[in-house]
Parts: sequence; C-alpha cells; structure tokens
Amino acid sequence: GRENPLSCRGMPKRPAAARAPTERALRAAVVPYARRPRDFGLPTALLSLPEDCMLVSGETFRTLTWGGTGHRDTLRLSAPWLTSRVAVAAVCAGDVDELPLEQAAAHQDEWLGVPVAVPKRRPMEGHAYVMTETGERIPEAGELYHRTWIEEGVPPKQVPLAQVEATQADRKAAKAAGRDARKVYGETAPLGIKLRTIKTKGDGDCFFSAICKAFVGHQTCRDPDMWATMRRWERLNRLGPVAPEEAGGSGMSDSSAAGGQAGAPGSASRRAGRRDARRESGGGRDGID
Repeated sequence: GRENPLSCRGMPKRPAAARAPTERALRAAVVPYARRPRDFGLPTALLSLPEDCMLVSGETFRTLTWGGTGHRDTLRLSAPWLTSRVAVAAVCAGDVDELPLEQAAAHQDEWLGVPVAVPKRRPMEGHAYVMTETGERIPEAGELYHRTWIEEGVPPKQVPLAQVEATQADRKAAKAAGRDARKVYGETAPLGIKLRTIKTKGDGDCFFSAICKAFVGHQTCRDPDMWATMRRWERLNRLGPVAPEEAGGSGMSDSSAAGGQAGAPGSASRRAGRRDARRESGGGRDGID
C-alpha cells in the first residue's frame, strides 16, 4: 500500500531532555574536607581527618561523620563555591592530605561554614575544663568544648578539681539561701501551678488583699489618704453623675474625707433628695439641683 505522508517513520528522533542531577548524585560529587579551628598562615583545606581530631559542625557544634551525609550536605549548602574549587584542586593535586586554599580569604562567609577538625585534648591530671565567665564545668568532647575551640581557637580553661567542687558547693548554698525569697516573689513558680479563685466582697479590697496574701509574712499597710480618696469616689459613683466641684469633696465634711466616716448632718437628706429628683426626671441631670 501507499505510505502515509503524515507518518513520522524515517524522521530523526527528538533528543532526550537532560535530566536534573539527583540529590544523591550531587552529594557523591562532593569532595569531603575540613578546616582547622585557627589558621595561623594560609587557609588550608584538610582532605583527611587527623587521628587526634573530631569533625564538628561550625553551626551546631555537634560531631559529624567524615564523608557522611551531614558532612557532604554542609559543604554543598554552606560553601558551594569553595567546595567546587576544592574538587577541582584535589584532582590536580593527587594524593595529598592538605590543600592550600587561597580563595578562602575572599570568601570568609563560606569558609566559616566549613566543618572544623577539633583536636581531642584531655585536661591535665586533677584538672577539669570550665567556662571562663561562670566557672561551670564543661564535659569533655561536648558542645561547649567544641564551641570554645571553634570560636576562640584554643581549648577551654582548666582549673583544679578542688576549685570546681568548691564553686559548685557555693552555688548550691546561695541557691538554697534565696529559695524562700524567690518563692515570695514568684520566681520559682512551676508552670503547672493551679490557680485558685478567692471570693471577696465587692468593696475594692480584693486587689489589696491579693497583694497582702502574696507577700505572706511581711508587714503591709495602706496609705490612709489614698484609701480615703478611693472611698469618697466610690460613694460619689453610687450617687450617679455629679459635678466636678462635688467630686472634690464640697458636699462632704472633713471627717468623711479623712476617715471614711459618715458625712456632716444633712448630707444624707441631700443625697436622698438627689435620688428622688433623678427618679422623677427619668435619670437625667435636669432633676439634680
């Protein structure tokens, strides 16, 4: 039969699209390397981990496995440009353990992200590592140990064990001595504390009473002038809206303002008259005076 003119037989095939490399392939292409805590000369990339060192992340200060997933991903993501240069230079240099890396000086942001080879050093006999600021003991090969090496380039401070034990005993004694004071001011209240509702009279005493209960065992007193002023405003608010000159105490005697006692003779009748006038006027101010 006749060949279909629309047939694709005999035409060249379309080239297959290039596939993006997988994460596994990108990780396998990384040449593992590390840096020293401090470079006294030219920055050097360590292509193998020394026997007396640990591979530590410069960001989390945790131990990594040489050539592992965490090591390769850190190099690929934190220092992509330097990692590509190390891969090329390592092929050209051959079988070497160290590789001078002059480009690291111009890319400090990537160089600081490279994992660090932290030396393993035990403290002297009868000594222990401590933090310089607080004197707290640092465990060997811990995150604080790694952090001191990476940030300062030197091992942590060493002090005799007797001094460490004396510092810990003083800290415990100071904490026990201030335990009661911290309880009073609520500094050691647990997160799961149960709140309790205390029913009090609606006379304005609940807040002051709560404060007095919080400072149990301490002498508390009220300011008489402030308390008398609050009492006077409570009485005026119960009477309804009043003029500013009445709020200043013109309708109350001196004895009422000072001690919260009954007003002068006739004050009760005046208040009763205001209430009656307010009822007759429907609650407005036209019936007052």
